[in-house]
Amino acid sequence: KNLFIDRIISYLLHGEPAIRQGASYCIGCCATSAPSIYLDSCTTAMANLIKIVSDPESKNEDNNMATENAAASIAKILSVYKPEQLDEILRFWIKSFPIIDDKEAAAFNYKFLADLIKEKNPVIMQDLATVINHVVVAVIHSSINDKIAQYVFGAIKEAMAGLPQNEVDNLLDRK
Repeated sequence: KNLFIDRIISYLLHGEPAIRQGASYCIGCCATSAPSIYLDSCTTAMANLIKIVSDPESKNEDNNMATENAAASIAKILSVYKPEQLDEILRFWIKSFPIIDDKEAAAFNYKFLADLIKEKNPVIMQDLATVINHVVVAVIHSSINDKIAQYVFGAIKEAMAGLPQNEVDNLLDRK
C-alpha cells in the first residue's frame, strides 16, 4: 500500500486524462476491494476526485472518461465509508451526471444513485426531475443495462409513489 497509493492519489490531478482515469479507477478498486486497509487513502483522495468532477472542462470529450471514473470512485467511496460530509460530497458528485460513455462507471454510479433514491437522500430528492432526466439519457445512450435501468426506475417509481399527483406531474413535466 505505502509503495503506490500516494502516487496514485497524486495522479488524480495529472494533466493527462488517461492517467487521471486510471488513477480514479484504482482508488475506486481500493475502496471496494479492501475498505479497511484503504480508508485513510480513499478519504484523502476524495478532494482530488471532487476536483476532477468539478472542473469546468470535466465533461469535454478529452476529459469525460476520467470524469466518469472519478464519479464512480466517489460513489464507491461513499457507498463503503458514509463520511460525515456525505451530502456535501453528493452535491459535487451528482453534477458529474449524466454518465454515458463508460458503461462500467455508469453501472456503479446509477446503482448507487438508485440506492440514494430508495433512502430518500435529500440532496438527490430535491432535484428528482433532473435525476430522472439523467437516467433517461443513460438509457437512450445504452450506458446502463436493462437490469440496472429496471433497478433505478424501480427506485424512482417508489419515490414518486408517495408524492401528490401534482408533484408527480411537475416531475414528469406534464401539463
